[in-house]
This record gives sequence, structure tokens and C-alpha cells, in this order.
Amino acid sequence: RELGRQHSEYTLSLDQNNDRRRMSSLGLGNKDESESFRLSSQSEVSPPLDQSDRSLGRKMNTSLPANLDGSARSLGLGKQRKVFNIDESDRSSRSRDSSRKHTSSKAQNPAPLDKSDRSRRQKMTKSQATLDRSDRSSRTDRHHNVQRLKSLESNNLDGSDRSDRSRDANLRPPPPSVNTYNPVDKNRRQFNRSALSTSSEQTQKVTNSCDITSKSKVLQSYTISDKPSQQVVSCDDDNDDNNSVDTMKRALRTSFVNVAKSLSPPKGNVTIVYTDVQGSTLLWESCPSAMKKAQDIHDTIMRQCYSNHKGYEISTEGDSFNIAFQHPVDALAFALQAQIKLYKADWPREILNHPDGKKDPYLKFNGLRVRFGINHGPTTNQIHRVTGRSVYAGEGVKIAKAMEGLCHGGQILCTIETWKAVGGLAERYLGRPQVVDCGEHVLFEANRTRYSRRITQIVPNELAFDFFEARGQVEDGAVKDAAMVKGRLFPPLPSKKQLSTCFLNAPYKNGRVVICFVHTVGLGDDDGSENRSHNLLKLSKNLRKQLLRLDPPGYECQEDNGCWMLAFENVDKAVMFGVKLMASIREGGAKEHLLGSVDCDRMYKIGIVSGPFTSMGPHKTTGMADYFGPTVNRAARVTSDCEPGQLCVGIPLVSGGRITPPDLGPSIQVRLLGIKQLKGVSVDVAVYRCSKYA
Repeated sequence: RELGRQHSEYTLSLDQNNDRRRMSSLGLGNKDESESFRLSSQSEVSPPLDQSDRSLGRKMNTSLPANLDGSARSLGLGKQRKVFNIDESDRSSRSRDSSRKHTSSKAQNPAPLDKSDRSRRQKMTKSQATLDRSDRSSRTDRHHNVQRLKSLESNNLDGSDRSDRSRDANLRPPPPSVNTYNPVDKNRRQFNRSALSTSSEQTQKVTNSCDITSKSKVLQSYTISDKPSQQVVSCDDDNDDNNSVDTMKRALRTSFVNVAKSLSPPKGNVTIVYTDVQGSTLLWESCPSAMKKAQDIHDTIMRQCYSNHKGYEISTEGDSFNIAFQHPVDALAFALQAQIKLYKADWPREILNHPDGKKDPYLKFNGLRVRFGINHGPTTNQIHRVTGRSVYAGEGVKIAKAMEGLCHGGQILCTIETWKAVGGLAERYLGRPQVVDCGEHVLFEANRTRYSRRITQIVPNELAFDFFEARGQVEDGAVKDAAMVKGRLFPPLPSKKQLSTCFLNAPYKNGRVVICFVHTVGLGDDDGSENRSHNLLKLSKNLRKQLLRLDPPGYECQEDNGCWMLAFENVDKAVMFGVKLMASIREGGAKEHLLGSVDCDRMYKIGIVSGPFTSMGPHKTTGMADYFGPTVNRAARVTSDCEPGQLCVGIPLVSGGRITPPDLGPSIQVRLLGIKQLKGVSVDVAVYRCSKYA
């Protein structure tokens, strides 16, 4: 019995030491509290300690800090005593179990045990005690871990720790002043809806809400909102205030990094854009400090806009950018958005006082005036050995650079091929910009080859000059006042040579015009489609050649399958053109290039009417001059009433007026065909047939 009792007490002492070590490692009490508990528990535990244990106790007692306050000491002792009481109950139960086992073993084996049996029994008792101690240790560990997690979750700090933390927070210096980042949704960026309206009067009556965020495909990139109350247009990035902070916030996000890895420079048919600032050299000479701030604003806007539309920055040279896009829709959206942002930017006062940056509310110029040259076509690219970026070469790059050289400040120019590549409906998703035909121009010559392209001007609807409001006559016959209309107007392009008429050549003085319709009827209905397309191409070239031979030249408004609408300043020029056009087919060399069975003597029907027009402006798609008013309808009816091979002039008759034939000169014969009431025309029209004297 004495041996069993001593062994149990020794085992309990070892268990207590292990429990204290675990409690100290889990942080349930500080080191001082653990040491204090160990010393106090030594006096309460009845088992005797050997010499080494007593010396250890004396050493730890001397290491106890004297300045430990009573509350902390009592708190630590209270926590330890709870665990100690649990151990005491466990010890009591273990002692009873051990006594019961010992009593039962004596009853079963009353005979005295020899030395070998006693040693074997001692080994078995020690192994059983080791198993019990490991089981109790695992239970104690689980109990302490649960208690520690609960204390951490509830943040149950004692009063002294909480006061220390409050004191540290009060002493902590305030954070530095930074821009506030307000997270918003992916459709957060917006700009003024008026930039996408159909005219200056319809800025508040928008029927379509469009997203010009550029994607890889043309029409799949853009979505129209069905909400009629939507008043703003979502685009990728239009918040200048949070732009830099937003870029820093999302710079290292995994989603944006994955998107960046999927991007690649454009290849194959690429849209090249060149930009430049008008008068930048003079601005640097006049106000260098203000120009440095202005260029920072310019660069930020340019990079923000081309990033919104998947642009690839090839290179920069001073204030000039060279950017590549995979599709012309992205390039045009970039240019339109950049012009709006540049106009609305807050420029330094010195820039606004300079002639090249002066604010003009009538022409809608404000600050730096940037020109854009755009061309879409096949290119080749390679990696630059120094910069490591893709550089492009080929005819398309040269044409884009030449286009930028023709631009005026604040103007966007692109080739007609670039605009046609946008598609029939894509202009709606660009905010219905104003399209103006600039005619065909010689761009440059290389290797004895002349490179010419037909050029189109694109203007954001918000900044465009409304020609329909500025040109024409009102109902009482008064000419419209163009001085009240605001918007961007540009002079003719400074090219080497203009090969065709442009919108600026369309007649509009005093609100009057001569409209001429030409219908091709001599090709035959049974002619093959290949012959017909070939003949129409030859006839178109011949007609445009005759227009340019006049001084001033006639203007081609539109063409549709062999039917042309033309405009002239006076009737004499129109009749002269018609006579020469018919003569070129009958007697000239044009008929030699026609295929199949054609009737050269009865090739055309030509009708001419002079009068006022209600309004005129660039066509929404082609950019050519488009006239509206009764004069256009009357000319179309006169042409339909003509016989093949006839050239007729219609003169509307005023009630009570005299019939006066047109005076076309001695070389033109005029004969009255009759006074007719044409379909849809409210007045009588005197129709005269005109021909050249034999």
C-alpha cells in the first residue's frame, strides 16, 4: 500500500507540472501568475517533494516579481485553482480506482508474491498510470484550447490591457491625408448624355442609351439600355477625380492581372491612330510652366481614353501619341471620347490666354486642340529592339500619319474605308457623331505612285455645328441666321491636291439651290449583272469628270444604283453639265468602255429645278450634303416625267405670274413641253426641254 500511495502522489506531481507548462504556452496566464501558482500549490499538495524539487521551488519563489498587483495575482490563482480542483477530483477518482484494483487483486491472489512478481506488477502499474496520464493530458489540452478560442473571439481583455490599448490608440499619430476611394460598381463611369444626341436641339430627347466600352467584336461590344429614363451613358472610365486612386486600387487584383495576361498587341488589319497638339512649340515657348501642367492633363486623358477601348500605345514623341486598335470602332470611340474630355478639362489660365488654347464658346474650343488621324488597313508588326514594344509598318501606317498631317486642331479625320468598316449600325453605338465628307485628296507620293484617299471628318455630336439649323430659309422666305448656331467649324484641308468635291463645296448661298436628278435608263433590263456593275462604274467616273470640269464644279449629293442627286449654284451650270454628259456618251469615248447592249442616245433622263431649300447639312451616314424642301421633290417629279434621252427644266408657276422661259445662252435650244400638274406638287410646273443646237 505504501508503495502504491507514493507512486500515485509522484504521478500527480508530474501531472501538475505538465498542466502548468501547457497553460503557460497557451497564454492563459502570464509567467508571473504561473510561477506564483506553482509556489502556492506546493504548499497545498500533500505529497512530499525530494530535494531537487524543493530547490527548484525556492529558485522560482525568489524570481516572483514583487510589484505584481493583487487583482492580477488573485485572477491568475483563481484560474489555476479551477484547473487544480479538476485535477484534485481526478486524483481522488484515480486513487479510489487504484485502491479498488489493489483490493481485488489481493482477494484473488492471497498468497504472498515473490520478488519477480512484485517487479512485474510494478511495471504494469506504471504503464497503466502512463496511459491514464496521457488520456488526462489530452482532455486537459482540449479543455484549454476551447477556453482560449472563446476568450479570443469575445476579445475578453482585462481592464488593465484595455486601458493600455486605449492609451496607445490616443498616442498614435493621425494617418496622412490621401484621396478617398469610394468603391462603386463596374458601370460607375458616366459622361454627359448630350454627346450622343442626334442634334443640338435633341440633347434632352434621347431614345437610346449606349455603352461605348470597347470589346473584341464590333456589335457584340455594345449594348443598348431599354430604360427610357436613363439620362447618362455608361462608359469605361469617365471619373477623373478617382481615376488615379482607382487604378492603384485595382492594379494588383488577380482578376485584372488575369485580364492583362490575356491582352496582346493588335495584328493583321489594324487601325492606326496618330495624334498631335496644335501649336505646341509656341505654347512651350510662351508659357513653359503652364504647358507642363497642360501636357500632364493631356497625357492623362489620352491614356485613360485609349485604355477604355483596348488601345495599344506604340510610342510617344513629345505631345504626340501613336496608338493601335484592333477594330476601327474602338479607335473612333477613343477619339470621340478624348475630344469631349479635352474640351471639358480644367486648363491653366496661361493656356486659355494663348491663341492656340484660347476658349471659344461659339466654336466650342477650350484649351489644347488635339488633331487625330485614323486609318484602318493591313499592317506588319515586329518587336522594337530597344523598347520591347510592337511597332507597325506598311501603307496603312503611312496613310494614318498623312491624315494627321492634314488635320486642324480639334479635328478627327479618317479614311472612307475606315468609316465603312464600322458597319451600317455601329455609328449609333458611337453616339451618332456628325459625319462630314471632306472629298478625295492626294496624301503623298512614293516610288512614282500617288496615294490618294477619300477622307471623312468625325465630330462628337456635343461639339458639332448644326448645319441644318444654320442654312436654309424659313417659311416667310427669310434666310436663317447662322450666327446663333454654335459648334466646331474647320477650314478646307491643306492637301497637295483635291480630286473631288467635298461638303464645303455644296451650294447654299441665300438659301437657294439648283437640284438636278440623273436617272440611268439605257443599260437595258436584260443586261447581265456583271455587265451592269461594270457599266455603272464607268458611267460614275464619267459623270464625276464632267462635274469637275465646271467652274465652280457641280456637287454630287448621293448615288443609288445609277441614279444621282446633284446640286449647282445656278441653272446655267446645271444645263451645261447635262448637255455635256449626254454628248460624252453619244459622241465621246465613254461608250467604248461600255459592255453589252446599251442605248447611248437614250441613256439618261435629267430633270432640273431651281428654288429655295428649307435646310441642308451632312448626311448621317455618308457625310455628303443633303437638302430638304419642296425644290428637291419637284426636281424628282420633273425627272420622272421626262422621256429617255431628254433634259428638262421645270419652273414652278406662281398664281397670276407670267411664263418666262429660262435664258440659257445662244448655244442651248429651249422648247416648252407644257404646263403640268405633277404628282405630289401643289403648284403647276412649266416643263422645258433643253438641247444643244446642231
